[in-house]
Order: sequence, then structure tokens, then C-alpha cells
Amino acid sequence: MKAVKFLFLSLAALILSGCPSPTAQQNAAKASQVASAAVVAAQQGEITIYNTGQQCVAAAQSVAQTGACVVIPPDEHLFLQKEFVAISELGKTLDSCILGATTTQGTVACANTALVTVNQINADGALALKSDKAKTTFQLVITSVQVGIETIQTLLGGS
Repeated sequence: MKAVKFLFLSLAALILSGCPSPTAQQNAAKASQVASAAVVAAQQGEITIYNTGQQCVAAAQSVAQTGACVVIPPDEHLFLQKEFVAISELGKTLDSCILGATTTQGTVACANTALVTVNQINADGALALKSDKAKTTFQLVITSVQVGIETIQTLLGGS
């Protein structure tokens, strides 16, 4: 978790370092873009894992050989895809809120509201997911998004 947070903050700092005196909202929007890129990469990774697992099971000669396959069950794959859509929509809402905020406090309030939603999505996933690979993928996405929102809060001096 600390390594992910350090990496995310480093990426945000790198992106922001070349900007001439950006506003708090511009900094927050850039951090949000970095978080969005992490979510897209995680979604693509989950789809690859799911497809590869299904191909592995189909190619296995026996039940014993399927144990070597990394499989995300179809119902959990569909759940993860639904959550990726929810996180994507949350990202759009957060970006819109940040762009519409006229004060730093308003932007922090946007981030706080988004974090509450992410925490609820996380709680839903903890209840729905059973396979280790699905749980790991889901936790990676949630952690990336949480760190992204916390970075926005930090850049703006919020909590």
C-alpha cells in the first residue's frame, strides 16, 4: 500500500512539476487523470486474466490440469466489470465537480464525497468476491483510486 501511494504521489509530482503555477483545481484534475489511467490499466489486466483463465480451462486435458489455471469465475468477472463502470462514472462525476468548484474547499468536498463512494464500492466488493485473483485485482483498483483521491486531498490541503 505504501509503495503504491509513493508511486502515485511520485507520478503526480512528476506530472505537475512542469506546470506554470497551476490552480488547485488544475492540480486536482491532473491527479484525477492519473487515477483514471490506473483504473483503465487494471480493467484491461482483469479482462486479460479472465480470458486467459477461461482459455486455460478449455485447453486442460483433465480436471487435475485445471488447477494450474488462474481463473476468475464468470460471475465475479461480471461484478468487476460493473464496478469498473461505477468507478469510471465516479471519475467523471469527480472531474465535473472539480471543474465546477470555485474554491479549494469546494474541490476538497468533491474529493471527500468521491472517497465515501469508493469506500462503499470497496465494501460491496469485499462481500461479493470469493476468488483470490478477483479480490487481488479489485483491491488493486480500489487502492489506486483511494490513493488518487487522497493525493487530490493532499494537493489541496484537505484531510
